[in-house]
Amino acid sequence: MDHDRPPEIDAEYRVVHGPWPRWALQLGLLKLALRTAGVVAVLVLVAVFVAAWVLRAR
Repeated sequence: MDHDRPPEIDAEYRVVHGPWPRWALQLGLLKLALRTAGVVAVLVLVAVFVAAWVLRAR
């Protein structure tokens, strides 16, 4: 690279930000959010069905 910054600054930037583009990080966060939302939805459905089963058994 042809610039005036010392190579330590570039190395530190790569350590902090990683070698991937920002859109890849955003895509990873979106996938994590969707997976988390799916797990929460399944847990809520299970809780609703268990509550309905318990109330019906009374």
